[in-house]
Amino acid sequence: YEDRGRDIVIDHSGNILLTGFTQSDTGIATPGTWMQEHFFGIDSTGYYSLDVFITKYDTSGKRKWGTYFGDTLSETSRSIAVNSGNEIFVTGATFSNKGIAYNDPYQYSLGGTSDAWYAKFDSTGNLVFSSYFGGSNEEQVGGYGFIIRVDDDDNFYLCSSTASSDSIATPDAYQLQNAGAFDVFIAKFLDTVYYVGDEDILTSTNNQSLNIHPNPAHDFFDLKFNSLENADAVVKIFSVEGKLMLNKIQIVQQGENEFELHLSSMSKGIFLVTVFDGKKIYTAKLMVE
Repeated sequence: YEDRGRDIVIDHSGNILLTGFTQSDTGIATPGTWMQEHFFGIDSTGYYSLDVFITKYDTSGKRKWGTYFGDTLSETSRSIAVNSGNEIFVTGATFSNKGIAYNDPYQYSLGGTSDAWYAKFDSTGNLVFSSYFGGSNEEQVGGYGFIIRVDDDDNFYLCSSTASSDSIATPDAYQLQNAGAFDVFIAKFLDTVYYVGDEDILTSTNNQSLNIHPNPAHDFFDLKFNSLENADAVVKIFSVEGKLMLNKIQIVQQGENEFELHLSSMSKGIFLVTVFDGKKIYTAKLMVE
């Protein structure tokens, strides 16, 4: 059936990532990804419903994987971005009142006629989290204009249009109310895999331990842990207030790894160190003297 590509991006390893929407039930998804089958439904216009697709190609154009995202009503995808760990962020519009929000989302249910949605996928095509975003009216103009971007600290941003007068603006924002039929909205989100405002990250059974020596540290410390796979791991250091102090990619091998990190730009205090190898997040407390 019909397939439309709407955005393309190159990740930090040179792979090609494409997103759009489709009515096709063949030729899209590959085994082992988030969603291998198209949700067939009839939308409000009487046409077959649309699902999102995300596909990844290597530098020679060979497809590595593909996945659908969506439910029985129509979902469109308009924008795609990658973070420092080659994880994938996608956004678009949805009419479905279920099947979109996943894994502790910001917004669990459809707010109006249509909402924006956003999703994060890992580098192998599996969903990490996803959410609705919208108020009691409509968040789209014909499905166009959705943008998602990631900054150097792996925060991500949505930009599109809304007819809603609720559930969009936060206190002390530049503009708190909808001023016309459709207004632009801009929203900034923390990547919740790394956000440390919740102290539970320090004790969660999903987190594996890091070995830091010396600790307390001065100018540098050695970091030691066992990785589940060969990966371009994402290493981050947060202050106790949740501010990102260090963000770098470290090549690691399956099994035991040890490497040195320098602290010349960091002040004294207590910090949280995290390493994400694509499978697990590893954490440890660090004291800098």
